[in-house]
Amino acid sequence: AVQQQLLAAHYDAVREQVERERRFRHDIKNHLETMEYLLSAPDSQPDISRQYEQEIKRLGRDFRIREWTDNAVVNVALHNKFRQCEREGIEVQADIHAESLQGFDELAILTILYNLFDNAVEANRHLKAGKKKYLHLSIVRNGQNLLLRFENPKEKTYGPRNGQKTSKEDQVNHGLGIQILKETAQRQRGFVQILQGGEEYVAEVRLGIGRQN
Repeated sequence: AVQQQLLAAHYDAVREQVERERRFRHDIKNHLETMEYLLSAPDSQPDISRQYEQEIKRLGRDFRIREWTDNAVVNVALHNKFRQCEREGIEVQADIHAESLQGFDELAILTILYNLFDNAVEANRHLKAGKKKYLHLSIVRNGQNLLLRFENPKEKTYGPRNGQKTSKEDQVNHGLGIQILKETAQRQRGFVQILQGGEEYVAEVRLGIGRQN
């Protein structure tokens, strides 16, 4: 059931990316004509030129998927989650040094990424007005190990209420995130470590190459 939910989420992410690319291709002719006009008279309408330059940069971010790793599926997942954070006003600092993911289980990586991103986004949503929303993440390959670290803010009062396994409204389908992370990491010869301060939440996950029997 967890795998089906994960694959459904990833399918939606890929479909969203394909739709963005379709819209971009559809509009590219108009973009090129507008750029040609602005370049022909760059000083005639400077305000419009600057606004259009920013819009083109934004479209480029949405359209272009950075090759963080040699795994296209993981790259799509990272791209769409980064875009989600941008839409929600969450400032992301990413330190990714995992060019090769060969040997690591793709489904395990996706499981870890989607859970960590979802937890971080949810915690940022519950911050009080005026507090900075952020996510600091690192993904580093160290020999036979893949190390993932997510750090985000949280309210001191954010968390499950008495008798509940999650602070989210859907008590049935949520609250299994940490359990899923631990089971996934254990199957990949790894572990999960959760560090919680008063207003900070840090999740560290290590995955190894090869499944644990």
